[in-house]
Amino acid sequence: MIKKLITDLAYDNITLSQALIRAKLIAHKINNEDFRLWIDNELNGYSSLDILPSYRIIPCELQAVINVPFEGRRTIPMETSALDTMFKGKFSLYEMNIFQSVSILEVNIQEAKSNTGYENIPQNIVKMFREMAHEPQLIEVHRIMQFSQLSHILNLTKQKLIDTLLKLDREFPNLINDYTMTKENSETVQSIITNNIYGNGNNVASGNNIEQTIYQNLIDYDKLKECGVEEQYIDELKDIEQEPNKKILKEKVLSWFSKVSAAVAARGLYDNIPIIMECIKSII
Repeated sequence: MIKKLITDLAYDNITLSQALIRAKLIAHKINNEDFRLWIDNELNGYSSLDILPSYRIIPCELQAVINVPFEGRRTIPMETSALDTMFKGKFSLYEMNIFQSVSILEVNIQEAKSNTGYENIPQNIVKMFREMAHEPQLIEVHRIMQFSQLSHILNLTKQKLIDTLLKLDREFPNLINDYTMTKENSETVQSIITNNIYGNGNNVASGNNIEQTIYQNLIDYDKLKECGVEEQYIDELKDIEQEPNKKILKEKVLSWFSKVSAAVAARGLYDNIPIIMECIKSII
């Protein structure tokens, strides 16, 4: 069963949502709550930001809709990064939290009629922008993201599932028929689930409540150049990579990716955006 599931998923014989449903049987067999919860959240959608994985938080750009008298609506870019400090890390205007289930993401990508999608900013925040900018004609604010970023979320989820299943199959070749709930087996299973779904194994402790991470030669800069990332952005990323604070590092990298993806998309290289994200995912 597990071997067929791996093959079907790897060769796109089934959708990711179908694979996750079948994986529930394996989660039940090994009796691992973390694996079961992850599968349920991916199938049903995440209920809160507290449990949302980092790979489901994507960078975005802001656009304002202005109602110009005698001309109608006009859409213009917005730059409000300084306002993010007002939310004290609880909310970022330049990040979209993707709570939707895998099946909804699959449908959205399949039915997309353009390369981008948008999300409306709540009107209470729009009202704040309107008052701060003294712009009474400001009627809407959108967050714009690339649909390729949703594809990237699905690809990462697929990779996590395949890697987990491969490790389980290697440790327990006849899992469905012969798996027994021993302490040793449970610990092995938990290690597989933790390493392949929840952790990256790079965190180290520090003395000032700052979570630090060691990143050595994890970014393929040659691949970034092949994807059309200009030299100035390469140099900028090399500087960002030295940031020891993981939270600040992630914010800087996501901001960098937002600029780079926009620059790459402007040159029509949409297919390179997921590859660029793949190159930098090890440090976010």
